[in-house]
Amino acid sequence: MGGKAANRRLSKRHQGRQGPNDKQVVIGMRERGGKTVAKPLEGTDRLSLWTEIQRTVVLGSTLYTDEHTSYAGITRKAYRHETVKHSAKEYVHGMAHTNGIESVWAVLKRGIKGYIITGA
Repeated sequence: MGGKAANRRLSKRHQGRQGPNDKQVVIGMRERGGKTVAKPLEGTDRLSLWTEIQRTVVLGSTLYTDEHTSYAGITRKAYRHETVKHSAKEYVHGMAHTNGIESVWAVLKRGIKGYIITGA
């Protein structure tokens, strides 16, 4: 969580890849038609992600994720896993999509920024 580097003072911007090196990592999990869980994590490495998924998600569930490499191999942990490749402009692949959790982040950001959405 955190603002874009482009909006920071020059002295506070980092060079190279804009990543979570100085931001809080948050994992979000949304059950289709059900609950949403968001929790801070230490990092985006495989151990951090898998540990939290195993604490939260029922074994045998299907996980729909983006193509982040830390999710690779999660099927060995008794989950089904399908991905969408955002880097290839793919946002839906059969039943796989991340629209639910993306919507959660959008609403959170609007709340932080103070936007008010009204019907037109």
